[in-house]
Amino acid sequence: MHADGTPLQEAAAGMTHITFSFPPNANHVFKEDLRTLAEIAASPGSGFNEPGTRLDPESLETILTGLSHAGA
Repeated sequence: MHADGTPLQEAAAGMTHITFSFPPNANHVFKEDLRTLAEIAASPGSGFNEPGTRLDPESLETILTGLSHAGA
């Protein structure tokens, strides 16, 4: 969020058609990840495509809202 989000927000300053959202439980591919940072660091793989993974609910809602506004 800080490495990419802050510079992107700065670059988009004043562009009212651009919004940002940083759901707390979403990883960078919008999958829900409820592990602690220590658990993530100790994990051998990313877990992105493991059984039971799903889109983060807050990310999904943000995407759907953005899409509905884009068509308006």
